[in-house]
Amino acid sequence: MTELKLIFTVALAAAIIVVLLALVCIIIYQRWRIGDKNAALIRFINENAEMRQKMLRAGLLSFALLLSCCSSDDDDNVRYINIDATIGSISPASMTFKTGDKMTIYAWTGSDSTVPDNLVVDGVECTLDSEDRWTASAQLAWSNEDTPHYFIAFYPARTVSNFTADPYTLNTSDQQGSDLLVARNLMGLMPNDNSVPLLFGHAMSRLDVNLVFRNQWATTPTVSSVIAKAANSCTIDYLAETYNVGSQTDIVLPATVTTEGYALSYSSIMVPQKFRTLTITVEGKTYTFTHTQDIPLTAGKFVTLNLFVGTDRLDLGAVSIDDWVAGPVIEGGSML
Repeated sequence: MTELKLIFTVALAAAIIVVLLALVCIIIYQRWRIGDKNAALIRFINENAEMRQKMLRAGLLSFALLLSCCSSDDDDNVRYINIDATIGSISPASMTFKTGDKMTIYAWTGSDSTVPDNLVVDGVECTLDSEDRWTASAQLAWSNEDTPHYFIAFYPARTVSNFTADPYTLNTSDQQGSDLLVARNLMGLMPNDNSVPLLFGHAMSRLDVNLVFRNQWATTPTVSSVIAKAANSCTIDYLAETYNVGSQTDIVLPATVTTEGYALSYSSIMVPQKFRTLTITVEGKTYTFTHTQDIPLTAGKFVTLNLFVGTDRLDLGAVSIDDWVAGPVIEGGSML
């Protein structure tokens, strides 16, 4: 249909120009025949020279307008992608997108298990405005109306070049930036599906440590560090949702708002993995806690260790493995 409109537009414009040129030729021919024999008619022809220019300009303007209409028709055929982004139930109730937040979106066709080099949407950054609308830094458009499209998005905004081995490194001093959220929509959407729903979930885990000091301590002592022996880096396969974890190292957990009923609390985003050992330094003395079994740090869930600190030992109160909202509790034991 678009090609027929273009052919019709060009043909009509060409016809107008041909008619105008024919009129100009006729006038010139008549003027040549008349020569100087009929001054009155010459004056008439000269007086109408301006009219001829107006006619020519009108013809060119018509041609331009017709081309513009054709271009407008082409634009009307472009189907733009509308985004509907939300954070899933594995987030705190208070966690929502805020004005100025940025995410990146990728889209492709072909298969939900392979991301091709030629993307339909290649890492376009979107910003949430004051009216809760995502504004894209570049055009988001479907490649066609008949092919399923697959989507993946990242928050905070993130450039990804390898969707099966994307390197990630934890930065404990930037907890919000390290809390990577990923939204996948691999159902194979098409323009008739209207907006693209993107439900974000936590790609990382979280470790919470609560300390209670036994009555051997007259007051809450000074804790200089709480360290988890675990990996702080990995590569992520976003399609298979798997992690290739790096070597274990010392991860210092930042202090956080104290949990009710405890003396001190520490928390950090963590790479999904299994770990066992936690080291706490209190008043210059180092306490090492090693669990008898691997403690799983699972994507989208947090683990809570409740520890009772005496002057000569640590007692493990309970280990809970929770979603970012709720989950089961695993009872612990004692550790000398």
